[in-house]
Amino acid sequence: MGRNKNRDPRLTQTIRTPGYKRINTTATLVPDYSNAMTGYQCIKFVTGTDQDGNNTNTNDLPVFRYAEVLLNYAEAKAELKQFAQAEADASVNLIRKRAGMPAMQVATLKADPLLQTEYNISDPIILEVRRERRVELAMEGFRYQDLMRWKRGPLLAQDFKGAWFPGVGIYDLDQDGKNDLAIVQTKPASPDKALQYFVLQPDRGLSDGDKGNLIVHPGANNILMIRNIICFLCH
Repeated sequence: MGRNKNRDPRLTQTIRTPGYKRINTTATLVPDYSNAMTGYQCIKFVTGTDQDGNNTNTNDLPVFRYAEVLLNYAEAKAELKQFAQAEADASVNLIRKRAGMPAMQVATLKADPLLQTEYNISDPIILEVRRERRVELAMEGFRYQDLMRWKRGPLLAQDFKGAWFPGVGIYDLDQDGKNDLAIVQTKPASPDKALQYFVLQPDRGLSDGDKGNLIVHPGANNILMIRNIICFLCH
């Protein structure tokens, strides 16, 4: 959980990372694994605790964000092979400036090997625009339609990968000297009340067997993918 250092600031604006506090509070909170079993607990649009009651939340949610307009423009220009530095400055770089990220320099872009494999293309501009869209619009309900538009539906069949751990054991998630989480095969008869327990059996595991990313309900996404294909064909 300490891997958010030197990362895009939008990571800490999207999920709980070390040092996270609710608005207008002083308590430091780690991910609640009963709420988000992957360890990636969304904090986008989360307000102060005064908004937690039933029918009392007055937080406005965007219907159409300006960032989406800019990203739609950037994607269209990239797909048309008309995306140069001027287009980057008029779209992606406005978003990056707001986030505190360095500007995109089109002339120096190189294709990310991981993204090449994921999207099955090699155009560095398209790959970078797609990466920007994924980061900026995370947890806002765009990913499914984006993958359909890009003809990358098979990615939906992959297991969701959660936070990475070196194995079973006890962890200090926010590095404050106090243990927060225990990853175990079975929950002890007398659990430590100061710990959250993440039990790996029977429908949870680690991606590499004895270590790796948390995997919840392995294979469930394959069923979801089949259902989506059937629904698509029926329409």
